[in-house]
Amino acid sequence: MEHQNESEQELIGTPKFIARIISLGLGQLNLFRSQKYKPINASVESFDLFSGIWWNLRQNNQWTPPREVSWLIAKLYAQYPTRHKPRAYFAIQFRNALFNLDKSNWRKQRLTFDSLLTAELDSIEPYLVWALSIMHQHFRKTEKIPLDWVQLTDDLSNWNKDKTKIEWSNQFLNINKGDSKC
Repeated sequence: MEHQNESEQELIGTPKFIARIISLGLGQLNLFRSQKYKPINASVESFDLFSGIWWNLRQNNQWTPPREVSWLIAKLYAQYPTRHKPRAYFAIQFRNALFNLDKSNWRKQRLTFDSLLTAELDSIEPYLVWALSIMHQHFRKTEKIPLDWVQLTDDLSNWNKDKTKIEWSNQFLNINKGDSKC
């Protein structure tokens, strides 16, 4: 049996999908970026690119994220191609960015975050883009936004479960004192 080091081991499911999205070239990212707020079938070129990434993974692994979530993540990553950092959870990163950028509008922004939490998956994209743009403003001076893309994908894959939204709410409100800035 051939030994593989950790970097050579084959990823499966969500981590493999994220690795493929992160490895895309500028032209491919631009194609996904042009599909902001558009359905998966709006462009033949982007549909073909996405299908080439997602379908091959899905055929070989049942843990590949759902198509709708994968399409959303591809578009979000294309708009904000940030470094993947495990445990840099979306709600915590957003809270940190929001609090450091605009303390005067905290209540208004929190209400918009509440709207994100109550949005259905098929209408959540504008809220996620809004939150990512705030994170981008906060982090752009020092580095790219560190974000756990795998966890974000898994969370959106389970968006219809109250447990996911409660966890995001707790992270955003810093209820779990173990949460720290990433």
